[in-house]
Amino acid sequence: MLDVVHRSLTKDDCFGFCDVVNNNSRPRDFTIELHSKMNEIDYTKTLLHELVHLKQWIDNKLTLKSGKMYYNGSKVSDMNYYEQPHEVEAFTMQETLYKQYVFDIKGKKVRDNNFVLDNRLPRHLL
Repeated sequence: MLDVVHRSLTKDDCFGFCDVVNNNSRPRDFTIELHSKMNEIDYTKTLLHELVHLKQWIDNKLTLKSGKMYYNGSKVSDMNYYEQPHEVEAFTMQETLYKQYVFDIKGKKVRDNNFVLDNRLPRHLL
């Protein structure tokens, strides 16, 4: 089961996150929370980013043990956010998936760029 919730994430200072609802060894219920005041591009990229995390949970690559997050068996909860391997994968995949989405829906190619959506809210959305 997947619930997608739209609300202000200003206090959380992020565009979105994916949570496991039933924290067991084989999670299958999730909530993705998305900031309610994003433009279409940010919304789409954030949703794709969080769906990558959902897949990481389902594939048992991303796990939670004693309140600490692990990715492929390595503890990542103490690492810098942008260096956590599951985040690196999600940021990379969101761009790849977004390009494919735009091409599939609009028949247009997205220019390659070095911009990757930061998961922190910009000032104008606070």
